[in-house]
Amino acid sequence: MSKGMKILLGVSLALNLLFVGLAGGAMWKFKSFMHHDNKAMYIAGKLVQDFPKERQKVLLSGFGGLKGRLAKVQESHPASWKTVMAKVAKEPFESAAVRTALAALHDKRLARKRIIGDSFIAMMAKMTPKERAQVRKSRIFKKMMRGGRHRHKPYER
Repeated sequence: MSKGMKILLGVSLALNLLFVGLAGGAMWKFKSFMHHDNKAMYIAGKLVQDFPKERQKVLLSGFGGLKGRLAKVQESHPASWKTVMAKVAKEPFESAAVRTALAALHDKRLARKRIIGDSFIAMMAKMTPKERAQVRKSRIFKKMMRGGRHRHKPYER
């Protein structure tokens, strides 16, 4: 192999390692957006990103304590799931006990969604009609109305 080919392979390897490092670093930095409470704050921020900074602070103030409000509901979630699995594994199988444990688990999930939904409602209530119209025209709102990543007919109004 010629000297020029070795240099070219070395440069190619260096660039590949650079791109892998950049991708890994970005995944590490933005991993917190995958959690439900941060995802709600991220989406709320995207909905009002075109508004003036002072107005954004006012509208997003209801999301300030979101993590704390969700903490109580989320910390008991794994215990609820373990309770369901213990009831399923128990012999003799008691369908009423499993149903009760699942209902408790669903109630906790619903409570989390209710907290997040109340924060969005409070944000939208603070907006003027003109601001709400601007939000409805935003790309992320239309994506939410389509159901996320699905590619069916977009929401139109």
